[in-house]
Amino acid sequence: MVYLTCLCPTEVNSVNCNTSWKITLFMDYKENQDDILKGGDVVRLFHAEQEKFLTGDDYKKRQHVFLRTTGRTSATAATCSKALWEIEVVHHDPCRGGAGHWNSLFRFKHLATGHYLAAEVDNDTAPDQMRSKLRGQNGLAVYNLVSVPHGHDIASIFELDPTTLTRGDSLVPQSSYVRLRHLCTNTWAHSTSIPIDKDEDKPIMCKVGCASIKEDKEAFAIVPVSALEVRDLDFANDSSKVLGSISEKLEKSSITQNERRFVSQLLRDVIFFVGAQVDTLEYEFAKPDRERQKLLREQNILKQIFKILQAPFKDTGGNGAMLKMEELGETRQAPFRHICRLCYRILKISQNDYRKNQVP
Repeated sequence: MVYLTCLCPTEVNSVNCNTSWKITLFMDYKENQDDILKGGDVVRLFHAEQEKFLTGDDYKKRQHVFLRTTGRTSATAATCSKALWEIEVVHHDPCRGGAGHWNSLFRFKHLATGHYLAAEVDNDTAPDQMRSKLRGQNGLAVYNLVSVPHGHDIASIFELDPTTLTRGDSLVPQSSYVRLRHLCTNTWAHSTSIPIDKDEDKPIMCKVGCASIKEDKEAFAIVPVSALEVRDLDFANDSSKVLGSISEKLEKSSITQNERRFVSQLLRDVIFFVGAQVDTLEYEFAKPDRERQKLLREQNILKQIFKILQAPFKDTGGNGAMLKMEELGETRQAPFRHICRLCYRILKISQNDYRKNQVP
C-alpha cells in the first residue's frame, strides 16, 4: 500500500507511512456535501418493514445476499461488518464519481468481499406470500439478489426510487428511505420468508427477491457508516487475509524469517487494535472494544489464529510436520513460541466479557 503526502503546493509524493490522503473518483467540489449520498460513501441498507439489514456472507462455500434475522430487542443495534456497502454512482466516464441524484444509476459494492450487489433468475419453487403477490402474471420470471465479483457486470446496476414525491434531478439525501429497482430486469427488490440456511436449526438468512410489481412497503433506510468503522473493517479484513496466507505457508513449511517477524508484528497490532493499551503480553489489559472483538469473529481472524496454532504440527504433504510438540521448547523455536503466545493473547482478549467469541 502506498500513501500520498503533499510537500509543497504543487507537488504530491508517495510514502510508506500512513497519511490523511484518500484517493476517490473525481467529484466536483460543489457536490462534496456531508448530507448528500455520494460515490464512495459507505452505508447499511435497513429494510424498514422487516427490520433487518441487507447482508452479504458466505454459506456452504458460496456468497449469498440476504436479510439477516437477529434475536436482539432492537434490530437497529444488530450491526454487522458484513452489512456494509460502498456506493458507486455510475457514469459514462468510469473515472467519474460524485453526488447521486434520484435519476442516477448506482452500484453497491460489498465492502468485506469486494463483490457487487446484482440480481439473477431464481428458480426456487419454495412458496412465499410476498413473491406470489408481486410476481404479476403467472409464468413471469422472478429474481433474487446475489453477489457478483465484478462491477462491470450490467446486472449490478440499480436505481433508487424515493418514498416521497421529489424531482428526479434533485440530490439524494444521505439518510433516505428508498426502494431498489434492478435496471436490466426492471424488477423491484422485496423481502421474502424463504430461508437460505434452511438446514440450520435457527435460520437467519432470508432471501431477497425481485419482482415486476412495486410494493410501497418494501423500502430500505440508508444508514450512513462512520469513517472509523470503515477503517476498522479494512484493518480486520486485511489482517485476516495475511494471517490466512501465513497459516498456509506454515502448513507447507515455507515460511521465511522475515515473514515470521512480520506476522509477530501484525499479531501485536491486532492486540492493540482490540484494546490492550499496555505491553501485548502483560496479564492486565484495558477493557477490550466490543465492536472490534466482534470484528475478529466476523472477519475470520479468530479462525485464522486457530489455523496458525495448528498448522506447524500438521503433516499435509506426507513429508512430516514442520514442528513436533516436543521440539517447541527448544531455543531455536523461540520465534514460533512467541507467535503462539501472541495468538493465545488474542484469543484471551477476544473472549473477555463477550460470550459469542468464547470457545465451547
